[in-house]
Amino acid sequence: MEGESTQHVHGDVLVRLDGDRAEVTAGQLVYFYRDGEPPHRTAGLRLACVTVRTPAGWRIGEMRITLAWTQER
Repeated sequence: MEGESTQHVHGDVLVRLDGDRAEVTAGQLVYFYRDGEPPHRTAGLRLACVTVRTPAGWRIGEMRITLAWTQER
């Protein structure tokens, strides 16, 4: 939405490392707001991604984001 910003707070991060590949899961709380105003919506997400080590460093190979809940204020 135009003029809308978000702040993402991660928690419950779990990394399963297997050589040059890692599976990562995390919970995320997202606040939706407009400058100078309190959040008007929040959401809870669950992230799952596969990362791979490359010569340039770790990169996300694939990511799945699942909406757990949303609340309008």
